[in-house]
Amino acid sequence: MIGEPQEYFGWEGFSAWSKEFGLTPQSPYRCFVEEVLAYATTETGFFSAKLHWSQLQQLVAKIRTSPGEWPEAPGKVLRVLFPDLHFIHLSRADTPRQAISYWRASQNRRWWNLGGPKHESAEFDVDFQQIRWCEDMLMADEQGWRSLVDEEGIPTFEVVYETFVEEREQTVERILDFLDIPHQQLALPPSRMQRQADALTEEWLIAYRIVRDCLAPLPPRWEWSSAGIVPVDTGSGCGRELADRYAPLSSRGAPVKHANARVPSPLVRTSLQSHRYQNTLFEASRPLTEIVANRRWQRRLQPFPHLVVQDLFVPSVADQIDAAVRKILENEGLPRIARYDATGWGFPADIDWPLRLFSTREWRDLLSHALGVETSPFVNAGIHHHDAGGESGRPHNDLNPVYFAEVEPRDGTVMMRNDLVDLKSGQPSKEGISVTRQVRAVSILYYTANPEWHEGDGGETGLFERPSDPPDRPAWAIPPVNNSLLAFECTPNSFHSFVSNRVSERNSVTMWLHRSDADAVARWGELTLERWHESPPPQEERPRTDSPPEDVVAGPRSD
Repeated sequence: MIGEPQEYFGWEGFSAWSKEFGLTPQSPYRCFVEEVLAYATTETGFFSAKLHWSQLQQLVAKIRTSPGEWPEAPGKVLRVLFPDLHFIHLSRADTPRQAISYWRASQNRRWWNLGGPKHESAEFDVDFQQIRWCEDMLMADEQGWRSLVDEEGIPTFEVVYETFVEEREQTVERILDFLDIPHQQLALPPSRMQRQADALTEEWLIAYRIVRDCLAPLPPRWEWSSAGIVPVDTGSGCGRELADRYAPLSSRGAPVKHANARVPSPLVRTSLQSHRYQNTLFEASRPLTEIVANRRWQRRLQPFPHLVVQDLFVPSVADQIDAAVRKILENEGLPRIARYDATGWGFPADIDWPLRLFSTREWRDLLSHALGVETSPFVNAGIHHHDAGGESGRPHNDLNPVYFAEVEPRDGTVMMRNDLVDLKSGQPSKEGISVTRQVRAVSILYYTANPEWHEGDGGETGLFERPSDPPDRPAWAIPPVNNSLLAFECTPNSFHSFVSNRVSERNSVTMWLHRSDADAVARWGELTLERWHESPPPQEERPRTDSPPEDVVAGPRSD
């Protein structure tokens, strides 16, 4: 109906199709374009081709070698070659995942899978620096396309890959409508393309999100080699330059040596070895690279996505955190948490090392990136304590709105100030205090100061499929082993709760990262947010499916 779009204008396509058309290297490139049009135009007059940004650069550079006057702007060149030009612009929302897919395919040369046996063509190490450069390249190419469309006013239909996968027929029908092609309701056959992402992809994705901002951005000039992207000496005048988004690929120059973050595959680690933060975490001036011991973080998908990390910190730091928590438990007299069988103590804004670690921007960024959640500077952290024999809590999701005083950040973070504003109602303690509403985005539990845990002791954090599930029968249970961590994004389905501790007390550093109120409402809807019992009801009754009203979370709970 609209042709079969192929990559006619890439280097490999040009070589193969030139032979097919009987063209010689001396043939003008305009002849090649005309042969492609004659071959691929349908009886209904449609011609379609697949074109990457780098292939557009090659097309424009080659056509300018043909006789005649050619416009300077690439978009105008396309309009000369292809009258009545329309774009179907395919992009991906998850650029880190796209970059991993791109780099992995560039190494194993497996760009698609039509159902054959899956195998790697050769052993290779994961290189997070290469993945970062691939992501930067893909995002720069994306910006190039959008700039071209804006400058030339080319009619364009936007397709997001993640949406297309879920709505194939509907997307194709919308494309046909965009092209003014009459059609009936479509029933497409199953796609021959097989998903190539696997467990290794998921491991790399977790690690990459953690280290991404620690890696060098794509250099100004670069070129492809068998190993991937190679920076090019800026004095050589060679390579691809991002500053000129229309510049063609030029001849190869001498590469400069570059640092990378390579770790053996498949043992993927959250490697930070190539980076030292300019802002240190604490007075001891120990960078995060020296604090985090375990770089292999487990990402589990059931019953909802969450991270589990064993032996998180180096022993000396874990011991200092343990001692600091025990001292607070002994001396502070923790108040009881309302409607919850536990006591708690919130971190003050000026808390000292080692607990100040949990209030730094670097720690917040580490967990945000690991989960792929964009968070605001506002953090609520403290200690939760359960006496032996404590009652199980009710499954809840932590998707609560809370209120912060807008005060000067410390270490890039604004801590909860209960002395200035009530976290549930937003009522300030005195006039002149500016208040902002945030919504919990990430829940984090770091287990510490606990007796040695054994199977059957209880005290786990239970993860549930539904809020109505029995608290003592979680789908998954995370034991409170010292120096281990549980973290997850707060969503309408992140149901979790404390499971009764039959033998020993249970302690944890419990904290929440937050997202802006506007982001949360746009993502989940106002009526989906879990309201405190003390808060006034919303204007409209919130629909609930399988959870009675009394299951609404009623206190600063996350365990």
